[in-house]
Amino acid sequence: MKIAKIGMIAMLLTLVLMFGVSQVAMAAAQSEFTVTNKSEDEITIVLRGDKTYRITVAAGDKVTDKIDEDKYDVTYFYCGTDYDWELNFDDDYKLVLYPCQAQPTKMQVKSHLPGKIVLKLNGYEDYELNISLGKTKVNLFSGLTTYEYEACDGQVFSGEIDVAKNGTTQLVMHSCEWFQDVARNYSQPNPVKFRIVNQSSFPIYITLIGSENYLLTVNPGINVYTLISGSYKYSYFVNQQLTSGNTLVTKNGIGVLVVTPSYVFDYVDDTGDLE
Repeated sequence: MKIAKIGMIAMLLTLVLMFGVSQVAMAAAQSEFTVTNKSEDEITIVLRGDKTYRITVAAGDKVTDKIDEDKYDVTYFYCGTDYDWELNFDDDYKLVLYPCQAQPTKMQVKSHLPGKIVLKLNGYEDYELNISLGKTKVNLFSGLTTYEYEACDGQVFSGEIDVAKNGTTQLVMHSCEWFQDVARNYSQPNPVKFRIVNQSSFPIYITLIGSENYLLTVNPGINVYTLISGSYKYSYFVNQQLTSGNTLVTKNGIGVLVVTPSYVFDYVDDTGDLE
């Protein structure tokens, strides 16, 4: 009888130990949840499953927590919007929150030019893309983005485009013949604002030939002019070199021409040594 009782107790102890070991094994199933907050606000991520986790990340900071692998309802407030989505968390996961004005999106590039053209995009991140004739979807970030490409016997085309967050933005790379269309260039005049950015430390004289002809004195920094919309051929002489290209002054006034010399002279005031 005593032997039976001892056997029963041993069995119960074995079951308890097995249950405890299984519980420890289940509790050990964790992975890393990483949040990188590149926005300008503190953000709290809430994960609700069998357990609830709250991860608060300061602006510009990065936080990694180990949490149980499970299915979670993920909620947080970010860039004026409440987010609520499900996550089957069974491996390390990284969540990156970008600045509100620079969200991951897509843009359609429509090229009317034969062959492959190298398109340079400069915005939240910089890209150098090979664009073929037809339509191409590119991944980039929303916000003001400058573009530049070379076509039509070495002419440089440049401008600025405001890339929308909803992925509806389209950039058209027109054919060489499009820029030579007299009827389009000389239609009803449409004056708009146009920016020319001079990245040198001295004034530069620029000629614009197109819908109207202009000779502009462009001072260092951002300059705003009222021009007639249309396509223009520009040229300027700096650093003992003539630079020319094409730019488009759009009808909605969104555009920019950036002038970048090969090098910049810094002004040094050494008059104090003449006393």
